[in-house]
Amino acid sequence: MAKTLDEYLTCFVSKNTPQWLLKRKGIPSTLELEIECNEYSSVGNEGLWKVVLEELQGNAYKAVWGVQFPYDSRYKEQWPKFKEITGEFKFRLYHNGSDEVLAFSDNGCGIPKENHEHIVRKGFSTFGTTGIGLTTMKEDLTELGATLSFESEVGKGTTFYIILP
Repeated sequence: MAKTLDEYLTCFVSKNTPQWLLKRKGIPSTLELEIECNEYSSVGNEGLWKVVLEELQGNAYKAVWGVQFPYDSRYKEQWPKFKEITGEFKFRLYHNGSDEVLAFSDNGCGIPKENHEHIVRKGFSTFGTTGIGLTTMKEDLTELGATLSFESEVGKGTTFYIILP
């Protein structure tokens, strides 16, 4: 029997919390899961959802590690010293009208405004990586019938929204 989105998310979070990566760097962290109700649609392709959720988590952990900060001197004053970071991550699943929304938030370095329009463009990366992760994630979400949006502020963090009609 196919899992519903809330069931799949609960299972994913319990099995895929690479907080040990942050511990290894000496950064304390928390991961919270909030599910506002229990009536969600079937997940469909679990393999695609796994890729999507791992990409969200991976980027959030990189943002908290300070891969970009404090090395990028343009934003150094806007971000606390590296050793003072506490990683805070949250999955939130809720309804907005007839849409199902999965929000994933972090308190990482945030995405500078000048990068917002490029963030899902193939080959673009704020971390010095290949820049294909968010592009692939967006393609997977399109295949699942979902859309992707985000809000971000440098020094405060980012929230990605996956909207399923």
